Amino acid sequence: YSRRKRESTMDRACDLGTIHDKEPPRGKEITINNDLPLYLSTPKENKPVATVIVIHDIYGFGIPNTKIRGDWLADHNYLAVVPDLFRGDAWNTSRGAHGSPEFLAWRSKLTPEFGIDDIHHIIEWIKTTAIKEYNVQTPKIGIIGFCFGGSKVATICSEKDTKVNVGVGIHGGNVSAEYVKNFSVPVAYLVAEVDKTVTKEIVEETRKEIEGESKDKGCMIKVYEGVA
Repeated sequence: YSRRKRESTMDRACDLGTIHDKEPPRGKEITINNDLPLYLSTPKENKPVATVIVIHDIYGFGIPNTKIRGDWLADHNYLAVVPDLFRGDAWNTSRGAHGSPEFLAWRSKLTPEFGIDDIHHIIEWIKTTAIKEYNVQTPKIGIIGFCFGGSKVATICSEKDTKVNVGVGIHGGNVSAEYVKNFSVPVAYLVAEVDKTVTKEIVEETRKEIEGESKDKGCMIKVYEGVA
């Protein structure tokens, strides 16, 4: 997300921030489970050390940001798996303003359960197919999510029998001490200082839990000052 000043008061959900489009995504798209699109980015040496699932924000595959972040992970020797949980129906500002009836109707589908079954299918596909096919050196799986995607990271990492090994929520939802209590793997929360949803009070409560009763879980929270 950009450090540039905005005219927005952040009353809108998920400001666009900066669209990273100087270099086009270089990976490939496939489909699993009959109708779930995945963008895959692999290291040049084709020997990724582990796999990372990258969950997009509400703009999905409509902007290239998440795919480019997958390419960055591939540059650091990971197999990046970027699903389109919206299956082509991502939000686009041309459809209406944030807070408009059109946006609220679209957003109503984003229940806490939305996309979780898809992520379970992806994890199973990684373990049964991708690790062998893409020569992944270890079975370890990480999950990263941006904004909307961050809430899915929190849900997946709260499952008692989760199959991922670590999670990162960036500018994401479900930042709370209660989630930290339920995490079964280490999770890093990376949050913006200026966020009307994740307030300073929520951040401090979460930090207290991370540094207190849950300190042995390996979680962390980092606030980026001046960032919205």
